[in-house]
Amino acid sequence: MKNVGDYGEKMVRDILRRKGFNAKIKGKRTHGYDLAVKKNDKKTEVQVKTIQKGKLFQLTVTNFLKIDIIDGKQKVKGKNDIGLDIPWVFVKKIKNGNEFFILSKSNVQDIVLRSYRAMLIKNKGFRPQNHYSFHCTIDADKLTKWKNNWKLIKNSLHP
Repeated sequence: MKNVGDYGEKMVRDILRRKGFNAKIKGKRTHGYDLAVKKNDKKTEVQVKTIQKGKLFQLTVTNFLKIDIIDGKQKVKGKNDIGLDIPWVFVKKIKNGNEFFILSKSNVQDIVLRSYRAMLIKNKGFRPQNHYSFHCTIDADKLTKWKNNWKLIKNSLHP
């Protein structure tokens, strides 16, 4: 397997297939989602994020939030329109298997908003190393209430 992201996509695809969904991995040029999922003439898209070491999932904050930078100081100006509120599956590879956390994109956006604002407040508006970076992380420990929440995918199906 060429990378950890491919591993996570295949794991989620295989689980969804066992649950009776038709799930296909989309190409790398597909923006905003990794899997196309269908069941009973309804469909949804699913984004997958995977880690194999540590507990921090890597994201880009500007996919979720409006950020202004003035003289290196960042300020959150609000939430971006995230479009369709698709399911996101976070896959954490662990020693004897995997952990899966399934939540909506709007839930991800809320987590990013809280954690990024807290980081900026702690650092008086400046990113610690690169003031112009939009990198952010989500700690897997903040996702536990969505562990194995596979019903969200079924509930996200639409015509």
